[in-house]
Amino acid sequence: MPAFSGLGVIYLDDDPYYNTLFKVMLKHIGYIVTPFENAERALQALRADPARWDTVISDFYLPRTTGLRFLSAVKAEHAHVHCAVVSGAFNPQLVVDAKAHGIPTAMAKPTNLPEFTHFVQTMILASKAQPPTP
Repeated sequence: MPAFSGLGVIYLDDDPYYNTLFKVMLKHIGYIVTPFENAERALQALRADPARWDTVISDFYLPRTTGLRFLSAVKAEHAHVHCAVVSGAFNPQLVVDAKAHGIPTAMAKPTNLPEFTHFVQTMILASKAQPPTP
């Protein structure tokens, strides 16, 4: 059984293709992934059952908001949740902007299972090694 088995993950992306792709990728190694295409609905799900969720990953470009704004709202209400932003239009400035928003992990949208699972596992291990930010 994988060390990360059973962790609840919210994946937010307005592109249904990536929602399905990442759900299947992470389910393959034991994560319980719930994809959302709408930031408000994802935040409502987190608020309704905060203990269910360990990790929230968001695309950067979203309708009516950005992934960084969404993840900032997540961290403001739920400091225990590990957060990361991904983008198909990744550039080094995104890493700087993410850290300025209190989001320690940013990367290009991965498209293969080993790359994505390594990214998520590394993010979770790194955030567990540091105390949560208030």
